[in-house]
Amino acid sequence: MGRLLLFLLVLLAAGLVAARSGVFELGARDALISAVERVRTAPLLGVALIIAYATAVTFGVPASAFTFSGGATTSSPRTSASSPARRSIRTSPTACCRAPQARGGMRWSAWRSPARCSSCSPSSRRWGAVSGLADVSPGGAGRSTKAGTQEWLRPLRAGALATALLAAPVTLAAQAVTFDHGDFDGLLRAHVRDGLVDYDAFARAPAFERYLDRLGTVDPASLPQAHALAFWINAYNAYTIALIIRHDERKSIRNINRSFGLALKGPWRERLVRVGGRSYSLDEVEHEIIRPRFREPRIHFALVCAALSCPPLRSEAYRGEALEAQLEEQTRRFLSEAPGRNRVDVAGRRVALSPIFDWYKEDFGGSAAAIGRFVARFFPPGAERALLESGQFELSFTRYDWALNAVRR
Repeated sequence: MGRLLLFLLVLLAAGLVAARSGVFELGARDALISAVERVRTAPLLGVALIIAYATAVTFGVPASAFTFSGGATTSSPRTSASSPARRSIRTSPTACCRAPQARGGMRWSAWRSPARCSSCSPSSRRWGAVSGLADVSPGGAGRSTKAGTQEWLRPLRAGALATALLAAPVTLAAQAVTFDHGDFDGLLRAHVRDGLVDYDAFARAPAFERYLDRLGTVDPASLPQAHALAFWINAYNAYTIALIIRHDERKSIRNINRSFGLALKGPWRERLVRVGGRSYSLDEVEHEIIRPRFREPRIHFALVCAALSCPPLRSEAYRGEALEAQLEEQTRRFLSEAPGRNRVDVAGRRVALSPIFDWYKEDFGGSAAAIGRFVARFFPPGAERALLESGQFELSFTRYDWALNAVRR
């Protein structure tokens, strides 16, 4: 985002220079259409032209002072040579004194001419082609179609136009680097309470299938780091819910893909996740993408494996712009709200934590002392935090409850 703002500032500066020094010519409407068309073939040039146009209009440059001409014609793809406005320039004997001459090749026409005809003077043509307040028919260029038009309204219109045009590239750029998790967010808010999931409601919701379909069309590599991590966390949690629904399991996720009491494949190796046109298993998403690429230990309290001893599923989707705060809150909540999973005995100098810290020990530093220092961050100042920071304690792990994290009916 910082680079984008710097880029826009550079373009704005170029627009200011262009607007004050005069490097444009002819009809404002044609120039704007031409600039918009050029966004398709030459994005940087097109955006620069739009910003220059908006800046120049805001600073009071005549509306007749804008065009980009090439070859023997100056018409934009959407303005034919037979239109009244174009005929007034090409056929009228009193055509503007600065109308482009028919030449080969591309050029910019300077609008600072020593002799200005009445049809292109600032007082008569400043806003004509933009607001429709000027008569551009043959012989009538420069005459106002609304007598007594308030001059003070013109800068306001110009400012509004400039603001809209300048905001457009920023909006498009923001859309290009984010992914809307709105469908999933709405479902989580409606069907998750205290970390427990209404799987039947998710199964009935068309928005859930729609969200899964959209995940399959996006390449997370195109997203900024925080947005990409939020994307993968949401994808993991959404497809865990989808796995439970697909197998109609309501007791434990570990019952999925078991044969003769043995988890030969298990739930986490089923390749049901579709992202960016590829298929993944939940194991691959966690162990081959999220953990090695992002190296963020707090993800273990955001990825929810559909068990009661898992971290609670949030009643909102993860978002790139809020991810840091969400991960902090989620980790603190997991460590403090369930004494049965995590507890610190200061008197006995014993610490009992979730098996998550055992299974993923390396992600938390690889030793009991390193795990203690990580956990200490999420405790308030006091004896418990001091013990965790000291590393002088006996570490053990609590029992993991694999019962499904479903709402009880």
